[in-house]
Order: sequence, then structure tokens, then C-alpha cells
Amino acid sequence: NFHALWEGIVLSLDQPWFQWVDRQVIKFRPTYIENRAYIGLVSLIICGFMFIRGLSPKRQWLGFDNTYGPFLRSAFWASFVLLLFALGLPFTINGLEFLLDYAGPVRQFRSVGRFAWIFYYVVNILAFTWLYEQLREKSWRFYLLAPAILILYLEAYYSATSYDLRLDTTEELHNGRNFKDLPGINYEDFQAILTVPYYNIGSDQFWWEPEGFILQKSLTMSIQTGLPVTSAMLTRSSRSQTLKQMQMVTEPYRMPALLEDLPDDRPLLMILDQREYEKEKERYQHLVDGASLIYSEGDRLRLYRQPLRVFAERLDEKTRRLERIIREDSTLIWQENLATRDSTASFYYEPFAPSEADKIYFGSGTYQGIASERNTFEIPNLGQAAEADYELNLWVYIADDRRSRAYLQLDEYDAQGNHLRQYRQDIHRLIDLFDTNGWAMVELPFKPASATSTFTLTIQNKRLRGQRILLDELLVRPAALDIYGRFEGVLWWNNRHYFVEE
Repeated sequence: NFHALWEGIVLSLDQPWFQWVDRQVIKFRPTYIENRAYIGLVSLIICGFMFIRGLSPKRQWLGFDNTYGPFLRSAFWASFVLLLFALGLPFTINGLEFLLDYAGPVRQFRSVGRFAWIFYYVVNILAFTWLYEQLREKSWRFYLLAPAILILYLEAYYSATSYDLRLDTTEELHNGRNFKDLPGINYEDFQAILTVPYYNIGSDQFWWEPEGFILQKSLTMSIQTGLPVTSAMLTRSSRSQTLKQMQMVTEPYRMPALLEDLPDDRPLLMILDQREYEKEKERYQHLVDGASLIYSEGDRLRLYRQPLRVFAERLDEKTRRLERIIREDSTLIWQENLATRDSTASFYYEPFAPSEADKIYFGSGTYQGIASERNTFEIPNLGQAAEADYELNLWVYIADDRRSRAYLQLDEYDAQGNHLRQYRQDIHRLIDLFDTNGWAMVELPFKPASATSTFTLTIQNKRLRGQRILLDELLVRPAALDIYGRFEGVLWWNNRHYFVEE
């Protein structure tokens, strides 16, 4: 999305004729909303005709009269230079990417593709000025205008109908349906709205898309009641606030740091979409535990009272339950500091100790590598079963800007070194557990293709040139296997660390 593509300038797959060419003649590269500036078929044809005509020695390219000809010619060539810039040239030419290191302040542009819009406007002004000139010189050339209007109509029609632009009905905007009309709810008793499912878009670090009706209902409730929403559908939202918000709604692990920023002890009002909740019950069940239902409507809308003390109670109950298992469960089979209930189970644990680093998550070391380079780790055969469910856990430091934009890649190889399978994903899509110290845990589910294969894990963040990537506590285990551990002042479970008093 950073730079424009020529496909996004001279064609549009919203139009059936270009769809036919894409299917039958040549496959076009996909374009996205930030690198599209389709100039239109009318402008494309007219500019092509003017260019061909300009090849004649008797005719001038962009040969308008002197009234506005110099302006149009200057505007065209200026917009053409900006189009080259929008295409990312010369930095997008294979082998010349290194020139970007010497581009100085040009590198600060977030999306140069948007400069293509200047070319879009200039070319259309140019094309319709030419049409106007043809009609002014000889009115019988109206035959040029009629097909141009027809093409404009068809392109507008197909562009508008290629997307579903119908508006959703918001019931709460009708009389008697206002959220403030709901019986038995005093909104002054609450200080903010908590949404389930949770959504968060705007920090450019995470994209938790709103599912179901939760975005519409929660923002409507916020407007009508004056309560702020802890979810985010914004632009350029704070990275630190985003981490606090997401830590509050994910698995209980540390006391939510966001609670310290709240002005008082009033509870949160939790709005829940029951249909979407059932799809991700395992992810959000803890938010319902300890909350009290105060209103329900139909098979979807649920409102809960969420006392702030419940966050501490959930964490305390989880820690005490884990402590009972580790200290009293006689079925645990211990090997040094780690234990399972299955003596035949095999897993891989790499604590990266001892190693020196500026920040250590747990233990005596942390892996520290060059972020922009490929950081690759060998993972031995796990004694796995083919196509069984496995899970990879890894702690990554993400507190600084763009650190959550690294990618994680797991490759599987047979005994002869042949590549069998690959899993690749940006780590911000795999994080569902946050600590309060800038660390977050990546969870990658996968299925081995073979029982005899080995793996490599690669992490790279090309955006962090000259900076280091910090990784700690790598664990690969069968998804159904619980692994427990005991360390000084710490209870350990499936790569999670709970502090307790000895």
C-alpha cells in the first residue's frame, strides 16, 4: 500500500471489461485502497489519442491554444513527475531499493502512492478540456461527447455497485429504542463501556476488527449515554494506551495497568454480542466470569455490570488454582523444574539462558538479534504425530514503535532437508497475552506434516533497521499438553509466569 501501482492508475477491476482482460488475457497485480487512483477509461483513451497524434511532426503533444495551453502542459508534466514519485521510483526497481537509505526526508512520507491523485485530477482536466475544445471548434463533433458520457455513466455505475454500500439499520436511533430508554439502568453508575468482542484499530500496531454489531451498538450507546468506550476505532491512537486496553481484555495474567488510569472505582458497563461471543467463548469467557447480567434482549444483546475488583479476583483465583496443582497434584511427573502428567510427552523449551541483553523477560537471559535480519532458530524433532495440534509460544518485546510489525515464520523439513510446510504471520496477529512491562506472548498453532520432521523458526522486522529484536522463553508443545514449572517466587504454566510469595 505504500506506493502506487500502474494497474491502479490505468485500470480498475471494478469494471467488467478489465475483469475480462484479467481473466482471459493477462493477470493484473491486486491493488488496494491506498494505491488506487484510476483515471477512468475516457481520460485514458483521450490521452492515448493525444499522445499518438503528438508523434506527428506537424502536431504538438498537448497542442492547446495559447490561452491555457502553457498551463496545461506545465501541469501535466508536473503531475507526471509526481506520478513517478507515487510509483515509488526509483526505489521500487529491483536492485535499487538501497537508494532509499540515501533519500533523506523523503523517507518520512507514510504513503507516497497518494501523490498519484494529483495526476488523476490533472489528466481528467486535460481530457475534458480537449473534449470541450473539439465541441467549440466544430459542433458536429458532438459524437465524441455522447460515448464519453455513456462510458462515464457505466464506470460510475459499476464502481458504485461493485461494493455493498447499503446502510445498516440502527434500531437505537428510533423513538423508544434509545439506550437511555432501557429500564433499570442508571448510566451514571458506570464510568466506561467495555465491548465483547473487543475491537481496536488505529495504532498501526494491532488490527482487531469489530465483529457482528458490536461497533454500531457500542458507539451508539456511547453517543446516547456519554460514556466513553474502551475499544478503539480511531486513527493514530496512542501505542501505550492501545497496549493497556488490550491487556485489560485478554487472558488474566497481570493486573490491568489501565485500571490505574481510571478516575474512580465505578464499574464498567459491558456490552456483549451473544452470537459473536459464542464463536470466541474461550477468548472472552473470563470477562463474563464475575460480571452480573443486568439486561438482555433477543438472542444477541447482553449488558453486564463489570466491577473493577473482579479483575483482581480472577487473577487471584487463577494463581491459587495453579499453586494448588503444582504443590499438591501427585500425578505430575517432574523433570528438574518442569512437570507434565504424561511421561511420554515430548516438548521443546528454550529459555535463552545465559545470554546478555538490555531487557530480560524471565530467567537469566534473552535472545538479542538484529531486527532487520533473519533471526533463525533450529527446533528439533518433537516426537510429534503427523497432523496433530501443536502450539508455539514465544515472548517478544513490543513496547517500542513498530516492534509488533515483525513477521514470524515456521518451516518444516523432512530428514532429507526437503521443505514440507510453512506457517507465516505478522506477530501482532498472533499476540493474545500481554504483560505490563512491554512484553507480549506470541501463540502460533500448527500441525506437523510428518512425524520425523524438524523445524526452523524465523523472526524478522525489516522496519527496525539498526535496532535489536528481543525474544525470550520459546516453548513448542502439543496443544493438549499442560506443562507446569516451579521457580523461586514464580509459578510457571505453559510459558506463563505468576509471581507468588514463598
